[in-house]
Amino acid sequence: MFFQDRKKQREFLANSWQKYSSNKPLDPLEEQLALKDQLSINQPKGIREVHQKLIKQYEDQHIAEHLMMECIAEMIYLSQKNNTTMNQESYLNCITSLARK
Repeated sequence: MFFQDRKKQREFLANSWQKYSSNKPLDPLEEQLALKDQLSINQPKGIREVHQKLIKQYEDQHIAEHLMMECIAEMIYLSQKNNTTMNQESYLNCITSLARK
């Protein structure tokens, strides 16, 4: 499970996700890995900046990332519920709205 190669990590997680997630949301570890991956490549664009704003706002990286992971879970839930693709725009809007509170 522990790979040096990011491509292999993504393939492993994608295969695991397909195998076990017909209607199951991500568990917290998977959400954290997804968030870390998004931050490392700044995808969706602007997520790093929002991440930094949230850390400053809450003065706690753990709280900021936990709130961001809730947005990931919401995006996946809505995608599965509505049988649609994941909506990155609404996901980024969810995260950005946290920085405005």
